[in-house]
Amino acid sequence: MDFELLLAPAAILISAFGAWYFAQKAIHNAQDISRKKNTFDYLSKLSWDRDYIQAKNVFLEIKIGPKKLRAVAEEYERLKSNGHGHNAPDDDETARKTIVEHAAIKNILNEYEALAIAIKSATLDEQIVRENIQQQFVDHVDACKDFIEHTRRTSGFRRPERIWCEVQLLAEKWRL
Repeated sequence: MDFELLLAPAAILISAFGAWYFAQKAIHNAQDISRKKNTFDYLSKLSWDRDYIQAKNVFLEIKIGPKKLRAVAEEYERLKSNGHGHNAPDDDETARKTIVEHAAIKNILNEYEALAIAIKSATLDEQIVRENIQQQFVDHVDACKDFIEHTRRTSGFRRPERIWCEVQLLAEKWRL
């Protein structure tokens, strides 16, 4: 058997495998760089987003104040059952404040849910996010536990356990 005849096809196969391997490594590296850039862009955008900052300030006022987050959910539910879920009567400042507070808490949780899903799907780099906001994230999600449970219980959704479930899973993972 003439080994010289087999040497050329073997060299071609080895070259093709090498090219494929290095192309895969280059693609993976480009994806990693893109994920890290997306993460920095997201965190930068979030730190300057006026709506998020406003919602976070309202959220923090409630969190550190005497009012409990669950009380906001209960007051909002009462307003909703009286037909004032999104619009408060013009003369009822307390109702208007409750609606703003409820919306702020939901905005924070929805932002965190989007963040958790982006991390789970590897759109954002978990390590970078974790290094930047781990303690805040876990603290905020823990503070919202009763709010989340009340919202699930009163939501009327077919599968209420899925409301903000990714947030709680990520907080649990980061807590360890």
